[in-house]
Order: sequence, then C-alpha cells, then structure tokens
Amino acid sequence: MSKRAARSSKPEADRQGHETSSRPATARKGVITFGLVSIPVELHVAARPITLDLDLLHQKDQSRVQYKLWCKEEDTEISRRETVKGYAVDGRYVVLDEADFDQAERAASRAIEVVHFVDLDQVDPVYLERSYWIAPEPGMEHAYEVLRRAMEKTGCAAVVTFVMSRRQQYAFLRVDGDRFALHTLYYGDEVRDLKASWTRSRPDEQEVEFAEQYIKALTRDFTPDRYEDTYRKALLAVIAAKAKGKEPELPEHRPPPAKVRSLMEALQRSVAEVRKPPARAAGRHAPATQRRRGPRAVPADRRGKKAA
Repeated sequence: MSKRAARSSKPEADRQGHETSSRPATARKGVITFGLVSIPVELHVAARPITLDLDLLHQKDQSRVQYKLWCKEEDTEISRRETVKGYAVDGRYVVLDEADFDQAERAASRAIEVVHFVDLDQVDPVYLERSYWIAPEPGMEHAYEVLRRAMEKTGCAAVVTFVMSRRQQYAFLRVDGDRFALHTLYYGDEVRDLKASWTRSRPDEQEVEFAEQYIKALTRDFTPDRYEDTYRKALLAVIAAKAKGKEPELPEHRPPPAKVRSLMEALQRSVAEVRKPPARAAGRHAPATQRRRGPRAVPADRRGKKAA
C-alpha cells in the first residue's frame, strides 16, 4: 500500500462488492387501484447490481480526484447552490424550479393504477427495467390476496402506471408465488431496433440435430444462487493480496477452444464432451491447480512511479 486511502462515504462492505445500505428497506409506498378497489402497498427493491467501488486517483501521488462545477461563460468554479435546471428550447433555456416539478407531479396520478390486464407470455423481456417486490400494508392483506389469487387463476398480469422519481412509469405487475412482483418498463421509443442485417443461412439438418442434442444434454433448472461473479471474486483477491504486499494467486486462464476442421466436428465433439460423466476424485490425487502471478504491490517509496 503506497498511500492511506481517504475515508469513503460508503460502508466498507459496500466497497467490497457486498449489498449494504443505510436506506430503509421500503423503497416507497403506493396504492394499487383497479376499478373502485384500492390496496395500499409497499414497494421493496428486488434487485440491484453489486459492483466494486473504485476511486479515481491521480497516478503521480495517488490522491483522490475531485470533480468541480465549472461555469463555461465566466470560466470559474461555482457551488451547487448556484445551479438550476434548464431545458433547451429554440436555442435558449427554460429554467425550472422545484415548484414546476411539483406542479407536474400533482397533475399525474400517484396511485399504481391498473391500465389493463395482459397474458403473461405477451410481455417481451427486453422491455423490463427495474424490479420490486410488492407487499401489502398492515390491514390490507385480504384485498391483496383477492387480487393475487384472481390474477393467478386467470394467468394474467397487469400493466400499471404511476409516478416515481419525477417520471411517469409504466410497469408490469405479476404474481410470483404468494406475492406480487413489479417490473418497470421501458417505453416503446426507448427500446432500440437492431440495425445490423445479414443473409440467413440454410443449415444442414444433421447440424441442427447435433445442436439440439447439446442443448438437451446441458439443460438444467434455473438456479441463480449458483451463478457466481468470478471476475469480482478475482479482483477482490487481487486487492486483498496487494493490500498485504503479496502477489495474488489466481487460477490459470482457461485454454482456448481446440481447433476443429468443420462445424459438424465441433458440434459432435461438444455433445460428446457434455455427456461425459463427472470425474471422480476418490482414490486419486488430483494435480494441484496451477497458479499464475498477478500484478505486484507497489512499495510506499515508489508510489510516485506507479499507481496501485
């Protein structure tokens, strides 16, 4: 370690890629409305990405870089309280204040209003954005369960709309076991078309058959708890080793795929490989996993030469 890091505003666990938050578990409160029925509910964030919190440093002395607000007209630094929000219209800016945002939000519905119901398989996953769990507020369990069971029996989901974070949202409300899940949706003009084009090939039926065999042999249940972020794990190992002035020990890179003469040969070998029974380690001494050396830690007296 070449220079003591400045205290971060984020918890240490969060900086190491674990999900921690000082915010309350409830993201917000809302009211599901369909017809004349209203069900007060709570929206809980269902998923969020976990990433490593890396600071941007000056390479020479490894001090943290700060960003400043700069007025291009006056060529000087300004404070945040001197800023306002504006929208460009015909070459000039229309300035908006908090009252303007509040006025627009009051004009929109704060309820989670059911627009219509749809079949579950009609929603293209490409439109799904953020996910929330929906829980009933105390005393609203019965109405919540009536709607849940009705949607479960009909196999329908609901398209709903509401205002959140100063933006009108459309969302997909569906039954997930004994609860509701809500997924905010991208608008139609927010989903991009694929601009690439190509000429469709006519594959040999035997090639397709071998590809089908491979798919069937490798088909498993969807178990997200088993999926591991190996890159984040490896990077944390590098950080931990460098913090101790040691060299990280990481598994060797995977060897590149073996060269094959044809697509058919590649498919045949792939099917044969996936059908192999798992190797048994009992009674055998498996060779030790090869290790490779990672980047070395930078001593304190060389911090001006190289950043960690």
